[in-house]
Amino acid sequence: MDAAYFPSSYVSEPYDDSAFSSEQEIDFCFESFKTVNTSFLVPEEFLNILFHRKKGTFSYKIRCLLEESAFMIYYGKLSRKKNKLTRSYQKKDQSLKKVSCRVWESDLLEMDLMAQSLGISRSHLLSLLLEWESLGWLAVVRGLGGVRDTTSLQRLQVHQLYDRTAYPFPIYKTSIKQYIDPGRNYLYTS
Repeated sequence: MDAAYFPSSYVSEPYDDSAFSSEQEIDFCFESFKTVNTSFLVPEEFLNILFHRKKGTFSYKIRCLLEESAFMIYYGKLSRKKNKLTRSYQKKDQSLKKVSCRVWESDLLEMDLMAQSLGISRSHLLSLLLEWESLGWLAVVRGLGGVRDTTSLQRLQVHQLYDRTAYPFPIYKTSIKQYIDPGRNYLYTS
């Protein structure tokens, strides 16, 4: 394989001959603490919220949106029933604008895991968070003390299951689980 295909943070596991058994698990590990360039497609109506929300870098704004929305996403305050397996993207008639920025890899990974569990794209997730901000929902959550402390999240896990043996129809299930520092209170009022 081309070495440039894998990021420098890729950790390779040693060869395991049990990979050909009836059950196997493959882990892809990334260990990195840096910012990366990325792009989002954001509806024009939310650009003002994104750039004038608070002082700070774009990465800081993304981190704040993740902290403020974590309660609603991780505690299942969104619809749990999915009607389709495909990933949902934004509507074409929203006059989407491309926004390029630098974001911490850890925040980008958390966005990917959130988006994957919700069955939407990363850009759609950002637009959803900005829409919640514009509607005042995140301010309500903040007022009720539903904001995650920036250092309390220790681990985030997404699990997908596709069971073709289920009767009468196969089951597809996605779950997301967060592990927080037990010494900290998850919910606090900012």
